[in-house]
Amino acid sequence: MSRDRAGIPAGRGSMAPRAPFPETANAAAYVPREATEARLRELRDWSEGDGIGSTLALLIADPGMGKTQLLRVFESGRPAWRRGSGQARRGLFLPHAGLSIMDLCEWVHGLMEREPGIPDARDHPVAALAALFALAGGPDDPLFLLVDDADSMPLETARVLAQGLPRERSPLRFVLAMGNDARASRLRAILEPLHPVVGALRDPLDEHETAIYLRTRLARAGFDSAEIARFDRERIRQIHALAGGVPRRIHQAATAVLESERDRLPVAAGSERDRRGRSC
Repeated sequence: MSRDRAGIPAGRGSMAPRAPFPETANAAAYVPREATEARLRELRDWSEGDGIGSTLALLIADPGMGKTQLLRVFESGRPAWRRGSGQARRGLFLPHAGLSIMDLCEWVHGLMEREPGIPDARDHPVAALAALFALAGGPDDPLFLLVDDADSMPLETARVLAQGLPRERSPLRFVLAMGNDARASRLRAILEPLHPVVGALRDPLDEHETAIYLRTRLARAGFDSAEIARFDRERIRQIHALAGGVPRRIHQAATAVLESERDRLPVAAGSERDRRGRSC
C-alpha cells in the first residue's frame, strides 16, 4: 500500500484523513500555546512601531522549534496585524536568505509580479535596495519581508542591509528567523547597528501542550475519535519524552505511531474477510 510522507495510507477514498504533520508549514495548521502566542504578540507590537528598532526583528530558535510556522502565522495576519488606522500590513514570506541583495531584489519583484523600476537594480546593491524600497508605500505603508532560514544570508547581504536600511520609519522592514549558532551570531553582530528587536523561542511543549497539539492536528486532519483515542495519556507521555517537546520531533514520533497502527489495519481487515469466507 502506498503512503504519503506522514505515514497515511493512500487510496482510502474521498474521506481519507489528510496528513496531520506535513513537511511544509502553513498558518492553518497552527496550534496556539503560551510561548508562541507571546512571540506573535511581540512581533505584532513591533510591527506597530516606527522608532529605532522598528526596521528589523529577529526570531531566534533552535531547529525544529517552529520558526517557520510562526512566520507563516504572522504573514497570514491571524490575528490580524494592522496599524492603528486599521490598514492591513503587507508581508511576504521568503523561505531562505542565501542570496545577494541583487538576487533578493529580483526574487521579491518576481513574487510580487513586478519589474524593478530602477536602473541597475540587477547589477548594483544600492540600486537593488532602492528598488525594494520602491515596492513599499513609504514609512506609513511599509513592506515586511519575513525571511526563514536567515542563517543562510551572505554576510555581504547583511552588511548592505545594515548600512542601507533606515534606523527608523523604514519603508522596508525585515523579520529574520535564524538559529542560535555561531553563524547566526555573526549575522546578528553585523545587523546590530539597526538595533533589532530580538525574540527567542526557547520553551519546548510540556506534556499537556503536547496532548493538545497532537489531538488538535489529528482532528483537523480528519481522523475520527477512535483513531485520536489511540493517543492516550501513556502514549502522549512516551511521545513527549522521546521528542523532548520539540515540535519537529513530536511530528516524527507521532508519524511513527500512525505508521505502526496503519500497518496492522490491512492484515486485520484481510483476516476478517477470510473468516467470513470460510464460514459461508
